[in-house]
Amino acid sequence: LDNGTGDEDYLNRLREGVQYALDHADADIAFFLSGADAWEGDRLGKLSLTKAGLIERDRTVFDMCFERNIPVAVMMGGGYAPDVEDIADIHFNTARTVAQMAQVWAQKSTV
Repeated sequence: LDNGTGDEDYLNRLREGVQYALDHADADIAFFLSGADAWEGDRLGKLSLTKAGLIERDRTVFDMCFERNIPVAVMMGGGYAPDVEDIADIHFNTARTVAQMAQVWAQKSTV
């Protein structure tokens, strides 16, 4: 991806990439490194995702794996924002998204 890639282009490419990987892998589990360095305020990352875009990234990966009944192991990494609170917020958003998605999946599984 080009430096400065924002939410829309990133999420479109993410969907394509995850779809391709899931179509070609006989996966029993997915390992997801939900890095914070793609955030637009990061000092080292070269992408320009918003915090909302990062949440959508997480949801996209979780949903695509859930559709195929593939469990996801999440590792949080990266994050070089000038304010450590931004890094913590991004990682907390990932944890919150996991919790929210787990509730949705539990409801769908019992239907």
